[in-house]
Amino acid sequence: GKASIKTQCKEERAEKQAVGEQQRVSRLEWLRQKAKRQETQPAAKQRGRERRKARLLAKQKKKDVVLQQKRLPFARVKHGRLKAMILALQARFQKVRTQKLLGTWGVPELPEGLQL
Repeated sequence: GKASIKTQCKEERAEKQAVGEQQRVSRLEWLRQKAKRQETQPAAKQRGRERRKARLLAKQKKKDVVLQQKRLPFARVKHGRLKAMILALQARFQKVRTQKLLGTWGVPELPEGLQL
């Protein structure tokens, strides 16, 4: 009767304590593992971040190259026109210089076979 109920209560209490202890131990273990995971995670996150950045940079570089290739023909044409304009201006200046020089010499034009 009474003794067995007391014993039963003690056993239940002991069992509860054991279960509580087991839960506490497994929680501690879980926390330990979680801490371990978090230690390794930032490095992985950092790597991921770096990879994403590199991928974006590569994408941007590709776009820039494509744009540059699209602009190249226009740049070549522009460069050609600029070159032509410079040559024309140089020729005109040369002509003006020659005329000024002839004017100082009092000669209308250069004699045959003479070059400046």
